[in-house]
Amino acid sequence: MWNKLGGAVMALCLIVWPAVGNARNYDLQPSSSWLMDYAPDSCRLMRKFGTDDDQVVVQMTRYQPSDRLELNLIGNPLTKLHDASTARVRFGTTGDFARVRAFPGGTDSIPVLFLAVRLDNAAADGTPIRSGEENSLRSPIRWTLVDEENGPAVEPGTEAGITDVTVEVGQRTIHLQLGDMTKPMAALRKCTEDLVHLWGLDPVAQAGLASPPKPVDNLHSWLTTTYTNVLAFDSERAIVHFRLMVDTEGRPSSCTVQSNIEVSQHFSTPGCAALMKHARFTPARSPDGRAVASYYTLRSVWFMPRTAIERRLMVQ
Repeated sequence: MWNKLGGAVMALCLIVWPAVGNARNYDLQPSSSWLMDYAPDSCRLMRKFGTDDDQVVVQMTRYQPSDRLELNLIGNPLTKLHDASTARVRFGTTGDFARVRAFPGGTDSIPVLFLAVRLDNAAADGTPIRSGEENSLRSPIRWTLVDEENGPAVEPGTEAGITDVTVEVGQRTIHLQLGDMTKPMAALRKCTEDLVHLWGLDPVAQAGLASPPKPVDNLHSWLTTTYTNVLAFDSERAIVHFRLMVDTEGRPSSCTVQSNIEVSQHFSTPGCAALMKHARFTPARSPDGRAVASYYTLRSVWFMPRTAIERRLMVQ
């Protein structure tokens, strides 16, 4: 369900772009209103900035009540960023930039940049960026698993003070004049609370848990083994969000693909099957110590590098 807070809905996929970069700065004003997508397993704010060839569509997505945002930038200013594996992002005009992983992709002829961020510019990714990772797209299999919150809660007052965001990637700087974010972020929070209710849980009780479900085993290893067996000789790429409903015994009762950005179905279906078979948790606990049903979400990012020959073919 879409609600005006316009823009077009885009199905995103990870298509590789040639490694050519042009230095340029963009300072873009809003060219549409905020739009909210109330989907069964995600909440997405969307707005256009700039016009014509400089236009950028911004998507801010959450898959559960959280302080993390999946920030997608779509449009010509993001073209030819294939080799970009990190970006610098800052909400507001002061303070330090957050250094985050960047995943370039696109739909047909429309380039996209996928980022995970927080409005307070703290690290939004559960795995830190290591020294030298800027060239990681040239290395073997790349994997990211995000399953934990980092840093304190982002208060509404912090959101109210944010009116812009700057993204530095490659040799480009994209500055977006967001405007007052108080109402859009309040709508996003309300939407994610409604998601929990749609999943059959009490959002107030879930927010007040003494402890959420915690994996007993390394989910990373199960998914990596599954994907490696399926895609040993492919160079596909994907970003998949999973939601597991976890019962009072710590077992998953269901697996839902909240979002899958992939060319094929090689990731989402085998991934859910592996999680249902192998994932075990310490169950969530209420404030009085009782085991209660809850949910667990995670994001898997799979990047199999292209060969030098493939890169040359793409440029031709």
